Amino acid sequence: MRVLIADDHDILRRAVRLLVTGLNIEVCGEASNGYDAIAKAKELKPDTVIMDLVMPDLDGLQATRQIRRLLPDTQIVFLSQHDIPQARDEAFKAGATSYVSKSSLWKLILILKNVRLSEDALERPGLIRSLPDPAPRFGAGSFGVQTGVVDGQPLTQILAQSTDPPVASQDLALMTNLVPTGMTCCSRDLRYLWANAEYGRLLERPLDKIVGRRIVDVLGKEAFRKLTPHFEQVLSGVKVAYEAEVDFEGVGLRHISAFYRPTFDGARYADGWFAFIRDLTQKM
Repeated sequence: MRVLIADDHDILRRAVRLLVTGLNIEVCGEASNGYDAIAKAKELKPDTVIMDLVMPDLDGLQATRQIRRLLPDTQIVFLSQHDIPQARDEAFKAGATSYVSKSSLWKLILILKNVRLSEDALERPGLIRSLPDPAPRFGAGSFGVQTGVVDGQPLTQILAQSTDPPVASQDLALMTNLVPTGMTCCSRDLRYLWANAEYGRLLERPLDKIVGRRIVDVLGKEAFRKLTPHFEQVLSGVKVAYEAEVDFEGVGLRHISAFYRPTFDGARYADGWFAFIRDLTQKM
């Protein structure tokens, strides 16, 4: 199965890519807005599109309608921070097969596994859609005649103006904080963009003392010196895997296993990397 990921948050797209590829599913492309999603879908003809609801320029609902017209066999899985009945209903009306809240990301894993095991599972709309909510009570804010409109205002515009916190860091935490592997995202200027809870435990530091800081200041000069060749290698655009004993400042000597996957900008220039770190010290 080939999957296209459409979301306007770059870090979140990368995280979903890692999740999908971890299931041995091919990610054939990424899109950052609705127009981009339509163009990439037409070019790449994916089996499944993982679609964000609120995106700039053209929202996920409009993009889904056009993709379904162009590629009726392509399945659309909505992945949204807005787990409300109105948004779910509009997604299915637009042609989505499934709708998953980003706070319940495990459902996306189940959906993708089901698709891989049984390709006809998604041919019947609603078969593996997320669990239904209780009947909504719209009251004065009920839908008008025009699809996707609440009180005369487009639903996606309402959601885009919501006061929900920024999704990227929260969704990454939901996805990774229960994973027993340290995970980080680092930038080309050698700073931490994000880290999960397990990485904080490995370094015995709170995450606010890691994220946004220089790698050398977090790891210490000795550990940084030892790991710099691996940083340089991944920034050349290749994957890196190694085992090493590293003396982390304030922690001591740890035996680690590491895997780095480069990230790329639009020009396919390595602009950083995702790291997966396991502490093997107790197993030695």
